[in-house]
Amino acid sequence: MNFFKKIDIRNIIAVVFFIAILIIPFLAFAQMPGDSSISTGGSSVNPLDKVSGIAGGSGYDTSASASSLSDIISNVINAFLAILGVIFLILIIYAGYLWMTAQGNDEQVKKAKDLIRNAIIGVIIIVAAYAITAFVFSYLIG
Repeated sequence: MNFFKKIDIRNIIAVVFFIAILIIPFLAFAQMPGDSSISTGGSSVNPLDKVSGIAGGSGYDTSASASSLSDIISNVINAFLAILGVIFLILIIYAGYLWMTAQGNDEQVKKAKDLIRNAIIGVIIIVAAYAITAFVFSYLIG
């Protein structure tokens, strides 16, 4: 309960600002050059066609689809490992915050050091799991 007593409006604003900075770049959708149908209210365009057009122009193969079971499983595992990586990054940032705000409190510094050590071990485990997953799905199944 002591944690909730220490919550300050400045901390909440800082967290909301940090999350907004992370989310805002994903909200920008660019328009294809020479295409004015979206801005003038012309015929409706499927956004997936736009994305595949951009991907094809960037050199990605847009004909292949993730229809096989191994592709779907590998995509799910990769997404799960990416989410875990973000969680461990947040843990490391939180531990750094704890360490910087310890103000000479040895117990809080020890807690922060332990949290950083455990988060780094977790990141190493995630990277190893990703390497094993990539090896299995690319060489043994593919």
